[in-house]
Amino acid sequence: MNKATTTEEAFRSLIEASPLAVFDLDPQGRVKSIWNEAAENIFGWKKEEVLGNRLPIITEEKQAEFDRLREKVLSGDSFSGVEVKHESKDGSTIDVSVSTAPIHDRSGQVVGIMALVEEVTARKELERSIEKREKKFREIFNNANDALYFQELTENLEAGKFLEVNDRACEMLGYSREELLEMTPREIDAGEEVDVEGITEELASKGHLTFETAHEAKDGTRIPVEISSHFFKLDEKNRVLSIARDISERKEAERQLEESRERLEAAMEAGNLAWWRMELPSGEVEFSELKTRMLGYSPDRFKHYNDFTDLLHPEDREEAMEAMRDHLEGKAEKYEAEYRIKKKDGSYKWFRDVGSVTELEGEDKVVTGVVIDIDKRKEAEFALGEQRAKLKELHGAVDKFQQCKEEGDLYETAIEVTSQVLDFDYCTIYRLEDEKLVPVATTEEVDKKRLTAHELGEGLAGKAFQSKKAISGKDLRGEKEAATARTDLRGYMSVPIRDIGVFQAASKKVGAFDEDDLELAEIMAGHLNEEVKRIRLQEKLREQAIRDPLTGLYNRRYFNETIPEEVERCNRYGHELGFLMIDVNRFKEINDRYSHQIGDRVLKEVAELIEENVRDADTVVRYGGDEFLVMFPETDGEVKNTVDRLRGKTEDWNKRTELLDFTLRLAMGISHWNPDQGRGVEEALNEADRKMYKDKEK
Repeated sequence: MNKATTTEEAFRSLIEASPLAVFDLDPQGRVKSIWNEAAENIFGWKKEEVLGNRLPIITEEKQAEFDRLREKVLSGDSFSGVEVKHESKDGSTIDVSVSTAPIHDRSGQVVGIMALVEEVTARKELERSIEKREKKFREIFNNANDALYFQELTENLEAGKFLEVNDRACEMLGYSREELLEMTPREIDAGEEVDVEGITEELASKGHLTFETAHEAKDGTRIPVEISSHFFKLDEKNRVLSIARDISERKEAERQLEESRERLEAAMEAGNLAWWRMELPSGEVEFSELKTRMLGYSPDRFKHYNDFTDLLHPEDREEAMEAMRDHLEGKAEKYEAEYRIKKKDGSYKWFRDVGSVTELEGEDKVVTGVVIDIDKRKEAEFALGEQRAKLKELHGAVDKFQQCKEEGDLYETAIEVTSQVLDFDYCTIYRLEDEKLVPVATTEEVDKKRLTAHELGEGLAGKAFQSKKAISGKDLRGEKEAATARTDLRGYMSVPIRDIGVFQAASKKVGAFDEDDLELAEIMAGHLNEEVKRIRLQEKLREQAIRDPLTGLYNRRYFNETIPEEVERCNRYGHELGFLMIDVNRFKEINDRYSHQIGDRVLKEVAELIEENVRDADTVVRYGGDEFLVMFPETDGEVKNTVDRLRGKTEDWNKRTELLDFTLRLAMGISHWNPDQGRGVEEALNEADRKMYKDKEK
């Protein structure tokens, strides 16, 4: 063995041992002689499948770009580490890093291309994941409602420049991000004496600190803020993240509250409200006529402290008594209590009671106070509590929405969970279909068959959908547009679900729905709209995943997913499956002679021809390249009839087509499978494939 042979064997051994895919191409882009084991593992094609053929990893849409790069390398150039996407044998797309160089013969003439390919799918996924997380963090950081400042501290805990600020900080202070990143916290201080050193030391010691101060905007505006700062180490450096909340409104509210309190105290001193006066220790009391009128009693009803306490609601009595004791014992500056007191008609009225000791002489005391009618406020609080409870239930409803996989289930769930939030006797959800509002879900008490579709603009549902505004009313009997056969319904609402449809509910009670109910229904409709979009998008993505984009036929992935179900059905009922493998003869010649565009048109027309000549129950699959597969469930001679029909239809196609100047022929192979054969479906498919290739050789 000469030295050259030994070197060549060592070279080939090195190639086979390489973890990188290595292959060589001739000037026409065909795999020449090298296709190592790593190439087989990465791309799925065996060496014997690719030698002498054009590089299979290049998809049709990437072919032109591949040819351009191939010509560039053949001209003497090379490239290294170019990251692209290639296709594996199973149809999946993988990320790879490609390096190429021209192959020269002894005379220096370029006679081919050597390529090394590294799979970088995992790395690219990691990069995309990191990029996604960074983007999400940036979105959260910039979309925060409060100003965020990320700053550095020196080793001596002195405040340094801002390292990062969010959009809210720029908006609040009127500086650009670039300007703020050149500034320190001292430069945005409003001029008040702030012990920055003391704050930073305490922050470093405790790790977290909250305090109030003021910032000065670029235009000189003073902004009161509440600062919440967090100290931490990052890369062994002192860092601080501060959250600055604009508390201007809160400060203004506190100021107004203080003014209101002062006015209230002045009113109590003047005695212009419903005042009361109690002498201790005798317990004798005196009330203004206003309070006695509010309660429905005569002024002489209240002579003693016990006359008042005896009328307190049992649930409020002890708390009110304790509040008075705390004030008299000096534990509370004032006596303040909220309680219910029984009126003459037996109902209860809410009061806020505020008082204090106004005279003190030894053991004798005089307590003076005023009472305020807070019935409406309490009603509002109770209503708010109910609203919050309903919102909580609505949030739970949204969780159930998100668990729905089908649009129909979503509508049924919407009615079910909304019935727990809104008190209705009737509910229907309409969906827009062919320019009509069609009922798709309704309450159990209503027969859906009795419901009819609405034209756009027709009835309350059509009006709400067309105007994109919610409609509600106290009584359906006064609505001419109400389209219902029921005569017992009164209060109603029709709420549009964006462009999806309408949510419509009614109650037997007059005025059953208030503004809060309507708002809750609109919130629910908004969530329902988003979930419908989610389900429809998932369905669309699913359809795209199982369809061949060129022919519109099911792809091999869909076939692989559904064949186990068909096999199970055959096992259960003893049915037979038929398979027909079809190949377009001379398809490579069509691509080479007429272009890939013509080849695509031929494939699409062949796909249409096959689909038009099989049963609705049959499944047509683009199995790969120019191969098609038809699966016939419960077949009884239908496969042979289909083959004969396809041959005839192909002859008709040849007569009328102008795409080719030679006769197109389809190679076909038939096989059958049933549970009693003692073989797997894969063997039946292989049989059909062998028969197809045998037919192709004729």
